[in-house]
Amino acid sequence: MTLSEQGILREDLYTLFYNHLFRHNPLETFTIIADVIKKHGHDMWVQTTSGTHARSETQGAVFIPAAHWFCFEFCGALKDIMNFHFWAKVHGLKKHGVIPTGGTTFTTYRRLSPNADRYSIRYGLPVFPQDITATPDETGMHCQPCSVQYG
Repeated sequence: MTLSEQGILREDLYTLFYNHLFRHNPLETFTIIADVIKKHGHDMWVQTTSGTHARSETQGAVFIPAAHWFCFEFCGALKDIMNFHFWAKVHGLKKHGVIPTGGTTFTTYRRLSPNADRYSIRYGLPVFPQDITATPDETGMHCQPCSVQYG
């Protein structure tokens, strides 16, 4: 969504996402879940929800559904993170030999300093269970972690 066909971040879409999800977000740590929905008249429709992560369905919190997740970790500026999302989905999963199931994805952001545009993230994509060997982590999720060199 935020990239051209060549994988280059489009400034207008970056600004839209920044203003909608980050500009007035006071949370130090927050999770955004996203669903890509095919919709008539659009290439895609991205539906997002943000808030604190909860282990169960709780009002005012983001609940991540049970699934097997392959998680990428990355630190950087928001624009770099948006480019990293594209890399992880297109190249990262292939590099690690996992197949996505499609559907809801999540990214947990941790702001690295109060007034900076730098975050540490955990980006989770649902994959087929046979592709990962993870046991549940502290959040109760089966998330096969993967720190990668990208670029």
